[in-house]
Amino acid sequence: MNTDFFGGVDVVVKYVLEGHDRGVNWASFHPTLPLIVSGADDRQVKIWRMNDTKAWEVDTLRGHMNNVSCVLFHARQDIILSNSEDKSIPVWDATKRTGLQTFRREHNKFWILGYHPEMNLLAAGHDSGMMVFKLEREHPAFSVRILLQHILLGDSTTLQQLRIERLQN
Repeated sequence: MNTDFFGGVDVVVKYVLEGHDRGVNWASFHPTLPLIVSGADDRQVKIWRMNDTKAWEVDTLRGHMNNVSCVLFHARQDIILSNSEDKSIPVWDATKRTGLQTFRREHNKFWILGYHPEMNLLAAGHDSGMMVFKLEREHPAFSVRILLQHILLGDSTTLQQLRIERLQN
């Protein structure tokens, strides 16, 4: 059976990127920069730069102990997220190319990643379901604290004290 996957549209190979030692499982583009990131069965995450005529390897991120199944650039933060069959999700600094934080799951391999376009959330699919992580600590919108006859109400810039009076019938 001969199937035309591209519906008659001419497809031209622009770049052939070689550098991984084993099969590539995932590749994704940076949302604004001429960069590509890839993850493979060689347990490596590679960063590639491209221009109009060529693409080349810029750096390799090492640290996974098993196949890398998904990797992507975050759309609003300067980080790279990857996951692996080693049950980990490292968060990499995209500029310094160092690890910032690692999420782990003891009994499930991670397979796929996605980030929320507006909120600071990361979704990760694993063997028995999905987990949603907050990528960094955030200040709460409001904090409430009750001290005897006063309530303190505040956000990151203001603090208000309200006096509580007992109402009698």
